Amino acid sequence: MRAAVLIFILISSLNASAQIQVQQLKSKKPGLYTVETKYPRFRETTTLTRFANSMILDWVKHDQEEYITAVTDEDSIELRKVLVNPDWDYQAECRATMLRPKNLISVLCHIFQYSGGAHPIAYYQVFNFGILAGKERALTLSNFFLHGVVPTEEIRKVITRKLKTQRRNSLNGLSVDLKDTELDNFVVERDGITFVFDQCQITACVAGELEAKLTIQDLGPEFKKDLLKK
Repeated sequence: MRAAVLIFILISSLNASAQIQVQQLKSKKPGLYTVETKYPRFRETTTLTRFANSMILDWVKHDQEEYITAVTDEDSIELRKVLVNPDWDYQAECRATMLRPKNLISVLCHIFQYSGGAHPIAYYQVFNFGILAGKERALTLSNFFLHGVVPTEEIRKVITRKLKTQRRNSLNGLSVDLKDTELDNFVVERDGITFVFDQCQITACVAGELEAKLTIQDLGPEFKKDLLKK
């Protein structure tokens, strides 16, 4: 039985790899910046993969352009004159956490950038795409619950408890302020949902970036678990 499970996991992994081409968008201006993003492009042609590919590429270009604009303004040029290392960089890596080409795609991006501060900045970008009423859409958490009603209070409690268990040292004595709107910072996986939070977003900056995985059971009876299996 164990061998069968291992074979299934291996085949699933190979199938997923065959459906995804890792793309790279990179540019460099010596003495100013280096930007590089690795992101998935889905090979199978469906209305949803076309939509997802377009939306992800648009974000990749926009986020890089914003960074380049910020680090090439007059203030940034002046700041470089007093720095030992004037080369600033932006690195982003995106991966698919769920790929069902006809009905559900989820992608998590982790971005690191430096623009002259005391420390680099790290943050997340998430994408969740699906079909609603026959049309490709970006999904929110409400789309995964019956009648579109999210049990926000219960989910906040579970996330807070899991974060404090996982990050006992870094969150010791710190409060977690988790707003309803921040519950849309998630990606879908085969066995549940992972919520991600940028540094400083829901607690003190010293805690860094945070992730909390909620299983199907954690998400409660109103969660549309069948969406993860279709």
